[in-house]
Amino acid sequence: MSAWYIFGASGIFPRAGSDLYLVGSPIFSMVKMHLPGGDLVIEAPNTGPRTRFVNAVTWQGNKLERPRITHAELAHGGSLRFTMGVTP
Repeated sequence: MSAWYIFGASGIFPRAGSDLYLVGSPIFSMVKMHLPGGDLVIEAPNTGPRTRFVNAVTWQGNKLERPRITHAELAHGGSLRFTMGVTP
């Protein structure tokens, strides 16, 4: 359960039985995971008690148009950046 919490608080939720991670609201402003394929950096610099809604997500600098990301994408490392807001 503690690993699931860390993933969730980072803004990605592993979907059991699949290779997908669902995008959620991070509570950490920055997380760095050292993976065999490279570092995965998850950033949400403006996250806070008032800014709890995800307004946009970028993966490798490109807007993520879907509410999920695959394990294969994350496994090679990269940058996942959240823009948080006061309203959904």
